[in-house]
Amino acid sequence: MGPENKAQKKEDLRVTRTKKSVCDALTRLLATKNIDKISIQEIAAEAMINRNTFYLHFENIEYFLEYYYKECLDDLRVRLLDFEKKASSLTVDYFNGCVERLIMNINKFSFIYQSLMARSIYTPFYKSVESIISSHIQVMFKTRNDLADTKMLKIVANYYTSGLIGVLVLWMNNRSDISSQDIIEVLSRINSRNFIADPQL
Repeated sequence: MGPENKAQKKEDLRVTRTKKSVCDALTRLLATKNIDKISIQEIAAEAMINRNTFYLHFENIEYFLEYYYKECLDDLRVRLLDFEKKASSLTVDYFNGCVERLIMNINKFSFIYQSLMARSIYTPFYKSVESIISSHIQVMFKTRNDLADTKMLKIVANYYTSGLIGVLVLWMNNRSDISSQDIIEVLSRINSRNFIADPQL
């Protein structure tokens, strides 16, 4: 490795460490404050850098937050897409399998969900999760001939997305009383008697 490559690698490591330091700083701040109450100045001070250094790595707070929860959203997309490829039609079991994968993602990134979604603040993260779930549900329902109409499809997807997110937020805030298995069992009962199981309802 030449001198230039070594210098580049050293610089890359510095950038990576700084970004990790900033992310760790936000994690500590989120333990005591809502995201909408945290400023760039507070994040920079907690990470022991100045504002200019923050802006050197992140254009603005929105860009930084996208970086902060990117791994979580990528994991969610992969889990749902992988399961989507294995199914040829919409069934109650398929819907339950999707819920299970959502719960796996929440468990893996529980702190991010607890900080940016469970408090019911409509953050960009909340909006991103909502969009991913809605898109996936629309793909699921496209297998149904009775939902060929785009308007109908959007209405049904929005209905299921809102309900599912509401239930997941309820679970996140009441884990001592409600288990993930409780969520899956109850949703399974509901879906065995509604639009998924019977298109004529």
